Amino acid sequence: MVAKARLLSLALLLIAGCRGRIDSGPGDVPLSAFSANISAGDLLDARTAGSRLSRYLDELTEAGYKKQVRIILPPDWGPIIHQHWFPVLRARGFKVLAILGQEKRDSAADAPAAIAWVKHILPLVRADLVGIQIVNEPAYWFTPAEYAAYHRRIAPLVRDLAPGVPIVAGDFGAQLQGRNTLDIWQATLAGGDIDYDVVSIHPTGNKRRGELLAFAKRLREFLSRDGASKKVWITEGDWGHLPFLRGQGLDIEEAFIYTWNDDADAKLIRRPGGRLP
Repeated sequence: MVAKARLLSLALLLIAGCRGRIDSGPGDVPLSAFSANISAGDLLDARTAGSRLSRYLDELTEAGYKKQVRIILPPDWGPIIHQHWFPVLRARGFKVLAILGQEKRDSAADAPAAIAWVKHILPLVRADLVGIQIVNEPAYWFTPAEYAAYHRRIAPLVRDLAPGVPIVAGDFGAQLQGRNTLDIWQATLAGGDIDYDVVSIHPTGNKRRGELLAFAKRLREFLSRDGASKKVWITEGDWGHLPFLRGQGLDIEEAFIYTWNDDADAKLIRRPGGRLP
């Protein structure tokens, strides 16, 4: 009876541990472990982009964040970003995780233009880069087969034009169902020959412990089979995802907070003062 009671008590503790929500704050993890996403929404006006970005980067520096930011650098807005953002980034010593395609409309929808852009921009910024993402969250814009084909076209260019810069891919969320899941990324990989270095995950909005525990288990299994040589980065997430997922045995190397300065949903802005007017 005593043994059964102990087992029941342990089972109840495990069930309780799966319920509730994780702490979205950093806990004991210093802010120097985190980088930030910088949104383009309020930084595309050439007259103000430099001064506004300067303020955001200074805030991140003063708070103690790592001097790395994730930004978009697609064909449509890329010229403005290169001209007005990169001088500010360089002056303040920030490195960049660059997204070359924001969605299908500015990437595979016009593949020749996208390829021309990649050939133009990467030689200009490769010294600034800590990583390259070919497309942000491709599952929302491509079928697995479509994205696999597009990735195969762009990845060799990245290797040639930015040697040594990791290709960061996946961008799947922590949910178990939907359009942007680990299952979709595995379907993308099923055809083989997808050249990338880092698994990119987006747990933003996933706070339920049970869901994150299930995700961590599935991600560990995936890495043991298909991604044993891959690093794992949280490229969109909250502070609390890093310690929680590390606590589940995942060796998360980088974590980019989503998002610092601007978002359609103000609740996702992590800048202490909210959206800058």
